[in-house]
Amino acid sequence: MANLQKQFLHDQWANAQVLSALREIGGPPSAVAEMAHLLTAQTVWLARIGGEDTVGAELWPKLSLEECGELMTWNSQHYNELLGDLVAEDLDEIINYTTTKGVPQAQPLSEIFHHLLLHGAHHRGKINLLAIIAGGRPVAVDYIAYAIQQSAGAAIPTAEPVLS
Repeated sequence: MANLQKQFLHDQWANAQVLSALREIGGPPSAVAEMAHLLTAQTVWLARIGGEDTVGAELWPKLSLEECGELMTWNSQHYNELLGDLVAEDLDEIINYTTTKGVPQAQPLSEIFHHLLLHGAHHRGKINLLAIIAGGRPVAVDYIAYAIQQSAGAAIPTAEPVLS
């Protein structure tokens, strides 16, 4: 469980780094849309894990950077609570849910967590690509950068701007 918690802490750190950079430069809008989607999808998965109905949930809402920050904080708090309450056997629990389009599905909690972590990395990569296309620099959010900072006991620095 410690490894899974560490992976989610990295995910939260990486989201914060990207959001900080987006705030610093105020966009671009396409990157903010990707961030809003990433965070909204995390919220939808929390609802599904909790047994809530997510049929019709909007996965690509138009959110401001401030709203993204609020959602990121809410997600982090709730994922940390969820992970703190789990034991290894819980990862095998089958989560029954219905997609936003109304299709019934069932997956082990471990697979959902794996999806969430990869989904976040995918969209942070897209955000970095959008920054490069717009003439800027990507934000370093690799796991090893996080691990080095943690092992050195260094404070997590403010992210460099996505766009220069």
